[in-house]
Amino acid sequence: MASDAPIGGAIATVQTATVTLCRQAALLSLANACADWHPSSSNDAQAMRTRIGGMLDDAATAAADAGSDATFQALRSLRAQVLQDLANRGARMPDVITVTRNVPLARAGAGVAALRQRRPRA
Repeated sequence: MASDAPIGGAIATVQTATVTLCRQAALLSLANACADWHPSSSNDAQAMRTRIGGMLDDAATAAADAGSDATFQALRSLRAQVLQDLANRGARMPDVITVTRNVPLARAGAGVAALRQRRPRA
């Protein structure tokens, strides 16, 4: 419930600041978790870069809009470090590709077995 009393405005200010602080703490925790995370492919690393990069970008923009230059700079620096780390680790991971076969693997395996049976033994 909003209030026109000075205390109501102060409460709203504290609530907004608390929400911002909690969001920033959550982003810091995500950045720390990314450092311990092991992507299974370069695609996984790229997807994480996109997700975490967007969240850190949004938080940095909100900090700049609020006039908090130091927080903006810290979040931009954190974003750059996290994204670089994920890019480096993703570059060492294999790409995930889709292979389309002409026949199901079960039939292909049976065909190979049939060929082995037909080959004359030396």
